Amino acid sequence: MIRSMAIAGGVAILLNYLVLGTLFRSLAQPFLILLTVPFSLTGVILGLVVAREPISIMALVGTVALTGIVVNDSIVMVHFFNRARRAGQGLPRAVIGAARLRFRPILLTTITTIFGLLPLAFGTTGQEEFLAPAALVIVWGLAFSTAISLFIIPCAYLALEDILRRRRRDSLAREREIERLAGEEETRSAM
Repeated sequence: MIRSMAIAGGVAILLNYLVLGTLFRSLAQPFLILLTVPFSLTGVILGLVVAREPISIMALVGTVALTGIVVNDSIVMVHFFNRARRAGQGLPRAVIGAARLRFRPILLTTITTIFGLLPLAFGTTGQEEFLAPAALVIVWGLAFSTAISLFIIPCAYLALEDILRRRRRDSLAREREIERLAGEEETRSAM
């Protein structure tokens, strides 16, 4: 069962990557968005340790579900970054403006989701014992991934854009050098 859950988690991440790659028409931005998944797993482990809850099948089911939930905040952030860039804003201004614009909605949806799952996660009525590990995993993982989405994703977006800009500049310089060398070769052969 654990092997099946690991496979399901891997398939969920792969499908997320494919959908995001199609959505953003980029191979790099889905990696940026999926950056929240490992950080959410840190939250999962910490949540299980704090609650003294063993890793159970329901905790693994919650972890697989969490991989689909945690990318939502990053998708919204990256979408707003891209939209601001297409509107003609410079890179730093686009990232800061989009992060500021989406901060409150992302924080509010996370808080309402977490508070909605808290009674189930901590078993306030005593009837949730079966589902509590899944809810606990989602609560802790979502809390960690939201912090990452709000603070690290903008920084990672800036770093990614810087890397891509340097690659484009280096590629353009290589193309110019090849054209220059080809022109010199043509000049030599004409003489």
